[in-house]
Amino acid sequence: MLKRNLSKNKNVFKLVSLIVMAGINAFLIYWAFYFASILGYYLAVIGLIIFNVYYFFIHRFIFLTEDVSPPLSETTIKDLVNSLEYVEGHDEKVFSDKELTEKHTSISNRKDDENQQEETIEILKPNKVIKQESNYPEVLDLKAYIKSMQQHMMRQGLKVEMDSLYQVFSSLSAVRLCFLKNESSKITERFMELFWDYIGANYFLESPSELLDDFKQLTNHNEASKVLIDATNNENRLNFIGLTQVSLENFNSNFKPVIDYSMNPLIVNGVDERITLKNNTWFMVSVEDFDYDLLSKDVANAAFIIEINATLLTPDETVYENADKLSYHTMINTFNEIVETHLIEEDIWKKIDEVNFELYQDSSKKLDNRSYRQLERYSSVLNLLTDSQENVVDQLLLSKILPTTKSLNLNKAPSGDDLFTFFEKKFGLESLIQSKTLLKTFNSNGQ
Repeated sequence: MLKRNLSKNKNVFKLVSLIVMAGINAFLIYWAFYFASILGYYLAVIGLIIFNVYYFFIHRFIFLTEDVSPPLSETTIKDLVNSLEYVEGHDEKVFSDKELTEKHTSISNRKDDENQQEETIEILKPNKVIKQESNYPEVLDLKAYIKSMQQHMMRQGLKVEMDSLYQVFSSLSAVRLCFLKNESSKITERFMELFWDYIGANYFLESPSELLDDFKQLTNHNEASKVLIDATNNENRLNFIGLTQVSLENFNSNFKPVIDYSMNPLIVNGVDERITLKNNTWFMVSVEDFDYDLLSKDVANAAFIIEINATLLTPDETVYENADKLSYHTMINTFNEIVETHLIEEDIWKKIDEVNFELYQDSSKKLDNRSYRQLERYSSVLNLLTDSQENVVDQLLLSKILPTTKSLNLNKAPSGDDLFTFFEKKFGLESLIQSKTLLKTFNSNGQ
């Protein structure tokens, strides 16, 4: 388009120059005949020759340079194009600065997204871990122990926020089933390994290449069954099973024995002649994208849902193994003592009672005594660790009460309030940041 406009201007100049040349030639011829002398003729002829030669060179080097002029550089063309807003003609289009930038950004973002999908998280580990003789203290300062655990994990290359560690220990006091949320299953798996190693637990962690779809496959797995059998034979040993490839949608049907055991860990749950689930075994499930729509009532009742906030670090070259391990009795006795001395305020329990009777009006949906016992143990341990009643309430809602509400498919309270408004009236959500965020998500999804 730009080139055609320049050519068009040159044609106009050519036409004007031809008219001027014809006029001057006519004037010289008239001048020669007018004076009718030898001198006049000579002057006319010389003038015609000089003018036409002059015109030839002018025409040749000015008006015919289009075909021999050097091409415009890319920079020049870009500058010209960027100076235009939008030009359209003969099915040709030139984009403005803004449009070009948007197209470039769109392509770059698409490439970045593809690269991110291809990238894999690399878990760095120390070159050497020096083992130490294990010590099993009978008295445990839980808060100091967790602080030491956090520092040990950082030396191992994983920084876990203290709140996440507090919530994990609190959930262990209340149930035998925990769902751990993180955007990366690799980070969650690394957390589980470091956690279990630190406390000296016997454990099995499902690898990404394995696919244990149900509890029967789990108990038939050689390494997993060894942990479960050892738990049966060694009552003072802490034991953990880590699942990483579980479908939340099918967990209720495929792992029902785990759900029943978590709700009643003090009752002997016989699996087969080899394995009996006893109260010294915990199940942890790693979930990358936790979909609350797939959460069943039974799973919500049996589990706590914990967000693992963690980031990867460069580990130390050499790390000493933690020597202070935990026995089952030491950990449980510590939890029991905390529950007796650090119950949350009675006013909070009144609000929970109101939620139970006003929101869960159907008797089949109400929190039963076992659920209340879970909330009591979890909140008491967390109350000791955080020194913040508001944080305890926030985590009670986030990890237990709100997931339970979601699992019951409750869209509104009987009063007609949406869930956000209902819980806002009961607890006041201004300082309960995480619960407020989750309730907004429920509402935006049609809750």
